[in-house]
Amino acid sequence: DLSNNNLSGSIPGYFANFSSLDYLNLSVNNFEGRVPTEGIFQNDTIVSIFGNKNLCGGGIKELKLKPCFVPEPVIRTKHSVMLKKVVIGVSLSIALLLLFSMALASLIWFQKRRKNQRIKNSTPSTLGAFHEKISYGDLRNATNGFSSANMIGSGSFGTVFKALLPAENKVVAVKVLNM
Repeated sequence: DLSNNNLSGSIPGYFANFSSLDYLNLSVNNFEGRVPTEGIFQNDTIVSIFGNKNLCGGGIKELKLKPCFVPEPVIRTKHSVMLKKVVIGVSLSIALLLLFSMALASLIWFQKRRKNQRIKNSTPSTLGAFHEKISYGDLRNATNGFSSANMIGSGSFGTVFKALLPAENKVVAVKVLNM
């Protein structure tokens, strides 16, 4: 008596060989799958399997089991194999085309952005438009002899002075490089 033991899985086929058994009770468990149709399972009076919801088989009508579903074998033809290859090929081609299009669009966008940056950076500033040459003497006079009163700052490359150019009445910065 193996009833009410919460057993699961399929009923082992070797149970059919237990010909010495007077009664095999597998009721109220969690057995599933096909019930064997050989040996002691051919006699419904010595086997009890009720209460197992997922059993199937049509060998013994008295057990009142639902028929087991046997999936039909998939028949592969040259046509279905070829169709599968075509679908895969077309899918890969579309994916590669999309990837290439995205890469090309990104490249065009980055080039346009870089070109716009160059145009912004190349616009003439007030110093770039300044073409007049100034002598060292004029710079010395404009900074009061590079006076510390006119010093704006200093760094590792040199010192920056404020200079007033009297001819244009402009204030400019003059950097004296460390040599």
